[in-house]
Amino acid sequence: MIPTLLLCAAALAAPELASEVAPEVAPAVPDAASLVAAWAAVAPQVQAEARIPLDLDAQDLARVAQGDIARHREHMDGVDRVLGIAWSAQPREALWVAIIDDACDTLVDGLVERHLPAELPGQKILFQHVALPWPLANRQWIIDIRNSARLYTDTAGAAWERTWTLADHQEQRRTAVPGEGMPEAEAVWTPLNQGGWLLVDAGPGSLVVYHARADVGGAVPDDLATRLALATLKGMLRHVLDRAALEPAHYGPDHAPIQRPDGSPIPGWQPTAVRDLEPRQP
Repeated sequence: MIPTLLLCAAALAAPELASEVAPEVAPAVPDAASLVAAWAAVAPQVQAEARIPLDLDAQDLARVAQGDIARHREHMDGVDRVLGIAWSAQPREALWVAIIDDACDTLVDGLVERHLPAELPGQKILFQHVALPWPLANRQWIIDIRNSARLYTDTAGAAWERTWTLADHQEQRRTAVPGEGMPEAEAVWTPLNQGGWLLVDAGPGSLVVYHARADVGGAVPDDLATRLALATLKGMLRHVLDRAALEPAHYGPDHAPIQRPDGSPIPGWQPTAVRDLEPRQP
C-alpha cells in the first residue's frame, strides 16, 4: 500500500514531463445546440440500456455551453436524485482514469474501503465506511460497482457508464468483510446508495455527468442528505476535470492498467506523447 502511494505521488509530480507540455489553446465548449445533438445521439441507448437510466435537460446543457457546471435536483419516488453536468476537452480516457483510479486518488475524505470478491468481469464489490462528526453515527455500506459494456458497444464508444448500487446478499457479504474492526457494530447501514458517472462524446470533448441518490439512514432526513450532495456537486466535478488534466503525465506504461467499459485496457501515455494528450495505441 505504501509503495503504491509513493509511486502515485511521484508520478503526479513529474516535473520533467510537465515542463515538456507546450501551452495550448483549449478547444471552445460546443454551443447549446451541439450539446443537445450530442446527447440526442446516445439518449435512446442510455435510457434503454444503461444500468441506471437518466435524461439530460436542455436548460442544463445550455448552461454547460456557457462554460458552467450545471446541477439540479430530480424529483423521484422516494429519495430524489442529484445530477451534475460539465464539459471537458480532455481525452475521454483521461477522464475515465481520473474517475476510476482510486488507488492514487479518492473523491471522499475519510473513507475506509475493503474489497470483497467480485463475481463478474469488471465488477468491484466494496465495503465502505465513513466516520461522521458527533453526534452523528458513522455510516457503512456494501456496493456493487460495474461498467456498462453493452452501452459502450452499442454506442460505438460514444457513451461510457460506471455505476454503483447496494450489492445484493447484504447479510451474507457483511460476514465476509476482511480485516479487523469492520463492519463497525454501532455504525448505521445505509438503506440506499446509488449513482454513477457517464461520459458522452460531444464535439472535441466529452460531457461529464455525475448522478447520485442516497438515504443515509438513522435520524438524518433524506432531504438533508440530498441537499448536501447537491451543494458538493460542482466541487466533485471540478476535482475530476482537474485530475484528468494530470493523467497524461501520471498514467504511464508502468501504471496498473485501467479498463474501458468493454474490458479493453487503456494504454498508458508515453512521456514523448504527453504533449499530444492522446493515449498510446496498443
